Amino acid sequence: MKNYILMHISLLFLIIGVNSCKENTFVVDNNIKPGIYFSNDSIKYSFGVTKAEIKEYTIEVPVKVMGMKSNVDREFKIQITEPGIAVHGKHFSIPESLVIMADSLNGLVPIKIIRDELGDQEYRIAIKLVSNENFEPVNENFKDVVVYFNNIIDRPNWKNWRGEFSWPSDKLGQPKGTLGWNPVVYAKFIEFFRELENIEPARYNAIVAVHGEDLAVINESWPYDFDNTLTKFVLIPLYKYFMEENPQLGEVIPRPKGY
Repeated sequence: MKNYILMHISLLFLIIGVNSCKENTFVVDNNIKPGIYFSNDSIKYSFGVTKAEIKEYTIEVPVKVMGMKSNVDREFKIQITEPGIAVHGKHFSIPESLVIMADSLNGLVPIKIIRDELGDQEYRIAIKLVSNENFEPVNENFKDVVVYFNNIIDRPNWKNWRGEFSWPSDKLGQPKGTLGWNPVVYAKFIEFFRELENIEPARYNAIVAVHGEDLAVINESWPYDFDNTLTKFVLIPLYKYFMEENPQLGEVIPRPKGY
């Protein structure tokens, strides 16, 4: 009788165990679409001090997919929700077809910015991911991105020893009008400075280590610790450009020492 009872108890636990396994099995719904989301909520680009001959620039907004990779290309959709004063085809353009390539979980929304029509205004467009047959936006916090762009040359944050803005007139000429600085000369100055990276990379890196990219950190009106290098590779080419090669531009640059 004891063995009979034990056999029935064992059978009962076996049945309970089998039923429990069935109840906790996770069934994947193959009809659920993969999630898609932006990894940034805002991106900004300015032509600023880029070369004047550069007329277009493509901002690449990254998109990521949650889920499994696919062995085929998958199209995703966006919607421009806030164009503002930016006009598609005039100030910017976005391809009609946007694709997550096969065997990838990453994609891009390429936004081509057209420089000639930007003037001196700041532009913004808001882009939203929308559902289609391939993807579903993850949630509200990751389905939108705002893109800012302009052609504005911002005034450099150069200061004198008192912490006040300072334009080195003895190096770059007199300020323009009431601005207190000269955007045209500054843009060309930075262009020649960037070329130093290819000409003398060690010297360029030494300057950047102290004063930052594009000489962002100047607290004594001028980086006098690198004066000889900047005179040879930046100021002399700047003088030649404005005073000898393009005098019609009307910019007056002081003759650098040693030239």
